[in-house]
Amino acid sequence: MPITAAFIDNMREAFGVAEINAAIKGGLAGEGSFYARENGIEIGSRPRDIPGTAINGHDLATSFVRKPKK
Repeated sequence: MPITAAFIDNMREAFGVAEINAAIKGGLAGEGSFYARENGIEIGSRPRDIPGTAINGHDLATSFVRKPKK
């Protein structure tokens, strides 16, 4: 899950290691605070559906992956 790992690393850098690790731990425990799917591999727990909202995690993930400096 290289794209997911890069996204998580960027989130840890932006919001703090403890906060992101807590969200991941909660998702793994079934709380819905973290869910990822990449190349057919799924980890965490899906958040509950909120009618009228949609989030595309792929768009979010690719917007946070570091691009090489020119």
